[in-house]
Formats: sequence, structure tokens, C-alpha cells
Amino acid sequence: MSYINKEQGFSLMEVLVAVVILAVLVMAFIGYFIRGTDTITKTGTRGQNLYTAQQNLESKTNISTTPAPLIKYGISGGLPEINIPGNLVTSVIQGGQVLTEFVPN
Repeated sequence: MSYINKEQGFSLMEVLVAVVILAVLVMAFIGYFIRGTDTITKTGTRGQNLYTAQQNLESKTNISTTPAPLIKYGISGGLPEINIPGNLVTSVIQGGQVLTEFVPN
């Protein structure tokens, strides 16, 4: 009779530990991918809303405006202040946020 003194391969316990470690790593990476996708989607939506609001403001600029108080712009160094007359244009974007733009005359 011949006996096999040393069997080659992995034990069931070693395989199970390796599978558990691999599963934990895979779950961590899946979480990162899901959060990344969510962040990209939210950023894209914000960009689209901002673009829409900008288009609305630009279309309203020539239609209706609210006179704004003079804006005073001063530079240090003894130079006089500059008064800038203009108008305010307001637009409401999705989510109820109000976007106001100053348009100089």
C-alpha cells in the first residue's frame, strides 16, 4: 500500500476565508461605484438646472428688468469710486431657488 503523505491543494476553510475576503472587497468597491454614479447624476442635474436658469435670465434681460441701486466699486490706493448703473433680473429655477443677475446699463 502506498500512502499519500502530503496532499496538495487548499483546505475548505482556506477557500471559505478567501471567498469572504473577496466578497468584502467587492462590496466595498460596489459601494464606491454606486456613490460615484449618484454624485455624477446629481452634478449633471445641477448643471442642467443652472444652464436652464442662465438661458431664462438671458431671455429676460431684454424683456423686463427691475432698476437696481447704483453699485459702487472702489479701488484702494486713493482712486475715486465708480458708480455702475444697472438692472436686476430674477429667475426661479427647479427646487424653488431664486437666481438674481445684475445687468449693467
